[in-house]
Parts: sequence; C-alpha cells; structure tokens
Amino acid sequence: MYHNVAAIDIGSNAVRLLIASVRDTPSGLVSKKDVLLRIPLRLGDDSFNTGTISPSLAKWLLNVMKAFYHLMRVQQVQSYMAFAGSALREANNGEAILQAIKDKTGLFVKPLTVNEEALFLYESYTSEKLLPHRNYLYVDLGGGTTEIVLLVNGALSDARRFNVGTVRQLIGKESKQERKAMIDYLTVIKETHAPVALIATGGNINKIARLIKTTRDKAFTLRSLQLLYNKLRQISVEGRMSLFDLAPDRADVIVPACDIFIQVAKAAGITKFIVPTRGLVDGMIKIMTKPQKQASSQIIVEPIVQEVFNEIIDESWQEYDEEQD
Repeated sequence: MYHNVAAIDIGSNAVRLLIASVRDTPSGLVSKKDVLLRIPLRLGDDSFNTGTISPSLAKWLLNVMKAFYHLMRVQQVQSYMAFAGSALREANNGEAILQAIKDKTGLFVKPLTVNEEALFLYESYTSEKLLPHRNYLYVDLGGGTTEIVLLVNGALSDARRFNVGTVRQLIGKESKQERKAMIDYLTVIKETHAPVALIATGGNINKIARLIKTTRDKAFTLRSLQLLYNKLRQISVEGRMSLFDLAPDRADVIVPACDIFIQVAKAAGITKFIVPTRGLVDGMIKIMTKPQKQASSQIIVEPIVQEVFNEIIDESWQEYDEEQD
C-alpha cells in the first residue's frame, strides 16, 4: 500500500519541497523520491540586513507556498512537515508571515529548533554506513546558520547552532565573535572526541562535491576543497556562472561556503569530507517513514487540511501589505 508525504524547508537562500511515496513492505516502510523542488528565494538578504522581511519577498514566499500546496494536493499528499530557518526565525515579522501562510494555505510551518535539525541530519544519512566506534561531525551549512552535530559511537551526542552562514558572510552581517565561538567549540570537540570525518549537507556542499568531481556518497579531502576554494575566489561571480554552470544564487555564496567548511574542518582536525547529497527534507521524510512508536514525540507531522484552501486564497497580498505599513 502506498501513501505520499511531503517535507518543506524554508531556508535563508532557498525554499525546498520534497514529496515522497511511502510503501509498506514486509521489512518496514520504504520511501521513494517523487518530486524535489528548489525555489531560489533569498530571505536572508532582508532578514539579516534590516531585521524584517519586505512585503515583496513575503508575497513571493506566500505564492511559493500556495504553489507547493497545489502540488501536494495534486500528488495526494496525506501528511507533511514544514520548518523555517534562521531568516524567518530572526525577522521581526517572521511570526506574522508564518501565520499568514497558515491562514492563506492551511500549511503550518514551525521554526526549526536545534534539536529538530540535529535529528533530521542524523536521519538523513544512516549511521550504518559509518565506521563503528568512531566519532563524526554532521555539519549543515545554510545561508544564516551552521548546525554542528556530534555523533559518538553511532549515537547523537551534542548539537550546536551558530549564526555563521553563507548569506550572512556575503552581505557582511556575520559576527566575528560568533565565528570565534564556533571555532572554539570545534577545538574542544577535536581535543575530546577526535572526529574522523565531516558529514556535510546543504546545497553548497553538493555543488562543491560535483566541482571536485567526487561521486555520490563518496569522500573528498580537505586539500581538494582548499584547491577548489583558491580557484573559485579568483573568478568573478559571472565567471563562476559561465565556467562551472552555476546559478546566480549559487555562484555568489559558494565561495563563503568553501571558506566556512575549511575553517570548520581545520578547527575540528578533520581532513575527510563525506557528502551524502541529502539534507533536512530527506531527514523529515525518514522520520515520517518510521513507525509512530519509534518517531520522536516532539516531531509534529501535519495532515493536509483540504477545507482551508479554496478560491478565496487567490486574493492579493494587499491586505498583508497594509498590515505591515
């Protein structure tokens, strides 16, 4: 028997939707990706610069969520998870925007906590593929934050989030104190747990892995990343787009991404990267394929609310704009 589930991640640089079909087998629930969409919507530019999401970006986000809802209905999605990252968490009008999304589409989006993000990262890449009795770092680099999760002997041990991100660095809104706090934390991890590899997630590291020409789920070295970084930083954004076939919203942030990953690896004493090309939405789907008794009671899986979305929702954003003025 099949049923469809969905995961939504509203990040600082893009919004993602993953729809998967879940099948019941004798060995348990198995999921298969059906739809994966990424919409480049840089909410971090507004949030980190001014502390507020502009009406135009808020309207764009609402339209994206309307489109996601329509697609989820077409795909007969029965349940979903939706989370918002640092751009909406930190924006003065973030809560109002999330409420507007709920009112207009029926989709409930929850601000992502540190522990939830750690769980999704852990679930996105099974520890069965890792060496037993070894320690690893999961690192999820976004536009606004870097999430660092320590895995000790196959179990989640610690999770920290730092306001160090590609968009923050690009627009000059990263705090030196925050970067130092992250480096200091990693230095302690190096001394106390000596992680053997860095499991890296996020859109930038996926592109980096492709540019290094590593294969899916394979490892590359810190040295390879440093060589790529030195090459990319000497080329203009337009040149990166042309030479490496990068989208505009990736060509500018990939250099800060290299810089952050290099600093993280050096501070933690790691020379090996593993890039599973999976991320938060994959972890959400994994949680939804688990039997209820195994899933965390703190994770909320929402059903699709069929009655909320109707023709009235297609009204303009003017009402919301006026509320913000």
